[in-house]
Amino acid sequence: MDPTAVPPPPPTATPTPTPNANPNPNPNSNSNSGAKWTAPPAYLVAVGVTTTSDETHANPAPPLVARDRAELVELSFVVVATPSARDVAPGAPMMMHWAQLLARPQFTPWSPFCARVSGFAPDHVAAAKHSFASALLELDQFVQTYFIAQNKSFAFVTHGEYDIRYHLVREAKEKGVPLPSYFSVFFDIASQVRVCSDALSYVNDEFAAPGTTAGAPATVVTPTVTPIIPHNMSLVSLCHQVGIQHEGRLNSGIDSALMIAKICIAVLNASQNWIPSSVALTSVPPAGYLVKREVPFTNPTNTASLLLEFYSSESKIVFITGISFSATVTDLQTWLRQVNLVPGQLWMLKNNEGRPEGSGYIVFSTHADAHSCIVNLNGRSMDGRGIQVGPASEREFDLTRPFRAPFPTVQEVANTSMAAPDTKPGDWFCSTCQFHNFANRVLCKQCNNPPRQSSGLFSSPKPIPGGHPGGMKPGDWICTNVNCRFQNFQSRMECMKCRGPRPGTVAPPPSSTNGASSAIISPIAPGGGVVATAVGVASFKPGDWVCSSCHKHNFASRSVCMQCAKPNDMTGILQVPPGSSVASGPMGTGWRATDRPGDWTCPSPSCRYHNYASRFECLRCGTRKQ
Repeated sequence: MDPTAVPPPPPTATPTPTPNANPNPNPNSNSNSGAKWTAPPAYLVAVGVTTTSDETHANPAPPLVARDRAELVELSFVVVATPSARDVAPGAPMMMHWAQLLARPQFTPWSPFCARVSGFAPDHVAAAKHSFASALLELDQFVQTYFIAQNKSFAFVTHGEYDIRYHLVREAKEKGVPLPSYFSVFFDIASQVRVCSDALSYVNDEFAAPGTTAGAPATVVTPTVTPIIPHNMSLVSLCHQVGIQHEGRLNSGIDSALMIAKICIAVLNASQNWIPSSVALTSVPPAGYLVKREVPFTNPTNTASLLLEFYSSESKIVFITGISFSATVTDLQTWLRQVNLVPGQLWMLKNNEGRPEGSGYIVFSTHADAHSCIVNLNGRSMDGRGIQVGPASEREFDLTRPFRAPFPTVQEVANTSMAAPDTKPGDWFCSTCQFHNFANRVLCKQCNNPPRQSSGLFSSPKPIPGGHPGGMKPGDWICTNVNCRFQNFQSRMECMKCRGPRPGTVAPPPSSTNGASSAIISPIAPGGGVVATAVGVASFKPGDWVCSSCHKHNFASRSVCMQCAKPNDMTGILQVPPGSSVASGPMGTGWRATDRPGDWTCPSPSCRYHNYASRFECLRCGTRKQ
């Protein structure tokens, strides 16, 4: 992505008032701590960070730098002027300024993995202009000059809370650098997309005319399907959620900041005529405005108010981060025993692939124990790693329910630990999502993008004799669906990804394999759905559905598409014809040809979710595996 396309800094000429002038005080002042705002701040500062940490599930080699020792390498930011900005002509929100600040690490190396995924060569990092202190100083000078000195409201926007809430705080403390207080107020872009999606899921009437029911907002709402926006949704998925195309690298600070800024603009455009219900109850808004329970970018995360809420509510929950991906229940219990604490529950957070995130929650039996954990264990070492502890609330804990699981036991970790596959000659890493692809793939398995040549940092697919591109073997074929283009092996009679038929073939007659009937998807359905007919090679269960956007086959338990996150619009539900044996098998109804040894069904009668053998608890309801 070319960041030079972003306009220069905003001029400081005579301000031009707008109809939607920002009524908020400076959101970074102490007087506004913990308060909700009536409108978004005048400026949003999208922040992207790159560090020396190579501790990630995408790295097949042992990490050289753990997250608790990582140092800042890049601090980039993009300024977005909202409609509340007084010094910008009225109109749509727009990007006003960008900056990329590169910093030299002092104590940690720049690993080959970090160089590959970020695009920064080692000599480029070693010759960086800034240190950690000078990079923060330059950002602070910009904030002081353009925002604080001119009394303009602003707030940072990040992708996830870790970088700004934990990493910058830790590194600043270790290096003796004072961190400005305005870093304690910020928005997580995933939470703001969630707020926007929730508000779009219901529609209310316009504000009542003055003199009728005291101008109260209408109470009739029309609910719609609300997509699930997890706290750890990737930037690529967030872009798809708001209808824009992701560009650039996922591990580049400036590219991440630019994409966060674009998502901010999309959310601001969608909510420009919304007003929070708290304001509507005290004054009549202009005609054409819609009253919403919450408006994006009006309820920031404030670390001071989080701590105040923790003590005022006497919360028994704390958040921990910086732990190892392989941490067990025993590790956590031993760490807590240093200050004679006994946990009630230990929960780890999982990413979209079901792998540990390196963070989690501890639920104590009393508020005093939770307070003692924050005071005595924040920064205390666990297996040589500095663990950071912070306050948590019941609301935050409940929001992460679908994405947490109990910490595994030592035996469970030993049974499932497997070495990461080595990279073989010809394998390549996707320049968009950094997924490790085998040499025979012409498109990335994860994001479906083709490989790109990139200054020797990525290895390209190795062709095999015979002239077949990207390592395709004779007989392999590419799906003709323009939204799919998946590479399929010669043996497949339909696309593995979208279930589309193989070009130039005739569907075989119904057959059975190992007692399990086969099926393909037919787009003809008398009730508007999709009919599963026994003429193909894939098995489906009743209620499974096909996404109307990307044609991905989704299980009945999913409310949004696994691939593109589009909600189930109920038009692609698979309908099993009467008398067919689709989704039945030798062991009775419910068996699928794709099931593997060790897979298990949730024992909860109200759930009965199908789980893979690698899971220790149900993905849907959290019930432990028996």
